[in-house]
Amino acid sequence: MCNVSVMLVTPTSAETIEEVTGIEVHGEALVITTFFDPPRQLSGYRLVSADFLKRQIVLEQPQKSGDNHE
Repeated sequence: MCNVSVMLVTPTSAETIEEVTGIEVHGEALVITTFFDPPRQLSGYRLVSADFLKRQIVLEQPQKSGDNHE
């Protein structure tokens, strides 16, 4: 199979979506489809890397200005 995993990284957490079959761009949003779950719409993420040998895509939701917790 040629499906991939997508790692969603935020300033406070990381989540992996398995069995991803497609990613579509809908304006400012990304729609991720998988074999077994309904499509998932994500806003505010940007592509960090796509490693096709590892079959992994990393999307990051950058910290918004004013959200600095240092």
